Parts: sequence; structure tokens; C-alpha cells
Amino acid sequence: MEQEFEQDFDAALAFRQTLSPETDRGCALMAAAYLDSRLGEWLALYFVDDPKVANKSLSQDGPLSTFSSTIELAYLLGLLSPRESQALNLIRKIRNEFAHIPEPTSFGHQKIASWCKSLETLGFYKRGNHRAMFTGAVMMVLAAINFRRRHTVHCRAKQDINVQKTVGQQPLDFLKAIVEFAASPPGEKDVAIANIHTAVSALISGPTEGREEVSRKIVGALMERLKNMDDSGDQST
Repeated sequence: MEQEFEQDFDAALAFRQTLSPETDRGCALMAAAYLDSRLGEWLALYFVDDPKVANKSLSQDGPLSTFSSTIELAYLLGLLSPRESQALNLIRKIRNEFAHIPEPTSFGHQKIASWCKSLETLGFYKRGNHRAMFTGAVMMVLAAINFRRRHTVHCRAKQDINVQKTVGQQPLDFLKAIVEFAASPPGEKDVAIANIHTAVSALISGPTEGREEVSRKIVGALMERLKNMDDSGDQST
């Protein structure tokens, strides 16, 4: 774990140094791209250990191909705090604004500056200029991602459910007997009723008389339901 911390720290420091010589536009684009990449790697580490499916989901054509989708999913999975999610979305908006303005611009641009101030309001970083607010927030969010990533393990894939084993054979037999009763013609109701008695006996414990009473009530309710259906012409189940 200590070695991973040192690796993350060295990588983060090297990343921060690459931002310094960049223009404001280059700084915003590179920072957002790096966080997007780290977030995707973290999600892949959290997902079920199936690299083929994970990589497909995070690929350019996958459902998690956008920065906004990875932020949203990481938050909904409980990987990001609300404040971290808000900060990442502000960083994403700043990136988009720089990407969509064709003329030269800077962190002093009115809309970009207001988003940088919002990062300061979130309590991530306080400095005298908007670029410092942005890069400070980027590094603090990156530190949070790296910290949690080091403690992340793959989710376990769910096992197929054996319905018969989980529910039990007796309830299935009982339901089958009810279905057969409802579908049987009038002349064969006695056989279907006997099957329900048998199914109820297997389903519940207690004296035989009690089981027969339960099964009689069930049959009575079913017959009343069928009678009402015949009277109303209702053929639905």
C-alpha cells in the first residue's frame, strides 16, 4: 500500500508539472482528460472482474464514453462524495467551455471565472487567481480518487439463482396445482381439487384437518373467482 501511495504521488506530481507550461486552454483540456482517465480506471477496478465488458463500456462507443457519464455513475455507486462530484462537473464544464470557444480565451473569461469561484466555494482550494483555483481543485479531487482507488476491489459477479432450491419444491407444486385447477374443464375439477389438497398438505404443517380446511378455502375462493369471471365474461387471469 505504501508503494502504491508513492507511485500515485509521483505520478500526480509529474502530471501537475506538465500543466504549468500549458496555456489556459491546454491546462483545462489536459486536466479534465487526466481526471476522466483516472476515473474510468477506477470504475474498471470496481466493476466485476471482466475486462472485456468493462473496456467495452468505457470505450469511445460505450455507454460510459463521456466524462459526465463516468462522474454520474461513480457518484451513484457511492465512490464519489457529492462535493467531489460537483467539483468534477465544474471541471468538466470549464473544459467544455474552453473547447467550444474558437477565439483565444483564459480562466478570466466571465463564465469560466464564475465556475472557478464555485470550486473555491466548495472548499477545495483558495488562491488569488482563477487558474490556481482550478488546478488546486483538480489536484485535490485527484488525491481523493487515488486514495479510494487504492482501497478498491472488484465487485463479485452474482451467481445464477436456482429457483426450485431457493423457493422450495412445495410452493412450486402448490402453484402448479392451482394453475391446473383454474385451467381444467368442469368435469375434471374433482381431480384438480385433489391435487390442491395434496399440494397444501405438502406445503403446510399441522393436523390433517387443518390442511383440508385451508385447501377447501383456497378451492372455494378459486371457484368463486371462476364463477365471477364466467358471469362477467372476463377471461383475464
